[in-house]
Amino acid sequence: MLKYVVFLPLFIAYASFSQERATPERLKHDKEICEAFAQKSIKEISGGFLLVRLNFRQKQVDYLMKHDTVEAKKVQEKALSTNLKISKAFQDKYAFSRVYFFQSSDSRHLRNQVFDSVTFYDHDLNVVEASELQKDNYLIGEFGRIQQDTARYYASDRIYTPSNKEKTKVYYGGSKNGREAFIVMDRKFQQIQKPFPYFSPLQPFMSQKGRYRQALVVLDEKLGRYEREVNSTGK
Repeated sequence: MLKYVVFLPLFIAYASFSQERATPERLKHDKEICEAFAQKSIKEISGGFLLVRLNFRQKQVDYLMKHDTVEAKKVQEKALSTNLKISKAFQDKYAFSRVYFFQSSDSRHLRNQVFDSVTFYDHDLNVVEASELQKDNYLIGEFGRIQQDTARYYASDRIYTPSNKEKTKVYYGGSKNGREAFIVMDRKFQQIQKPFPYFSPLQPFMSQKGRYRQALVVLDEKLGRYEREVNSTGK
C-alpha cells in the first residue's frame, strides 16, 4: 500500500503537467511568449553584441602541466588553433552584430553579469575592454550541439508586462536534438527558441575552417532576414 501512496503524488504531478501541456490555450500562450522574446532579442543583438564562448581547455592544460608538459602544450596549441579559426570566421563571415569572445571558464561570471570578472577578446584573441557591454544588449553563442527542447522553462525574466508578474511556465518541443551547430542562447545560457533563428548547422564533409565559416554565413543571413521580418510587422 505504501508504494502506491509514494507514487501517487508523482502520477498526479505528471498528469497535471501533461494536461497543461496539451491544452491549446496553453500552447498558444507559450508560443506568444517565445515570439515576444524572439522579437525582443533580435532588436537587442542588432544594436549590441554576440558574446561567443570559446573552450581553451584550461583545466586539462593545468592538469597536464603537472604531469606531461609536452602533451599540455599540444592540447593548448590545438585549442588555440581551433579558437582562432572560429574568431577569424566571425571576422570574415559575420556582420550582423559586434562580437566579443570569452573563455568557457568565465561562464559563471557572465551568467551573473559580473563583467569585471570576465576576460573578453577580439577577433585576434587579444584582450579588450568591453566598455559598451550592458546588462541588456547582448546574447551568447557557441559551437556545440542543439539541445532537446522539452524541459519546463520559466520565462518571467525574459518577457515582463503588467499582466505577466508571475513566473510563466513555457513548454516547447523539438526534434533537432544533438545536431552540431552554432547555437544562440539568452543571457542565462538557455537556448533561444523559434521563431528566433537560434542555430546554424555545421555541414559534414568540410574542413573544420570551412564548417565554421559556412555556418556563420547562414547565421548572418538568418538573423538579417528575421530582423527585416520583425521590422516589417512593426512589432
